[in-house]
Amino acid sequence: MKQQTAVEFYLDKLFDIIGNDILNKLSIEQINKIHNLSKQAKEIQKDQHIKTWEAGLMKFDFNEYYKETYGGNK
Repeated sequence: MKQQTAVEFYLDKLFDIIGNDILNKLSIEQINKIHNLSKQAKEIQKDQHIKTWEAGLMKFDFNEYYKETYGGNK
């Protein structure tokens, strides 16, 4: 079972609060806009995770880690 992203969690909870009565009153155009907005938000969130991941990896220097952990070439 996959984990929910923060965006997916937010949308699920928002739709729970809004309820089907209000959702059923939306036009197809409004529903499409909401769908497109949620896709954009998920993509932004993914890009932010990628940048954070890459920034973390860039700070990781294996040779320094090895030297600090195992004392270098001893």
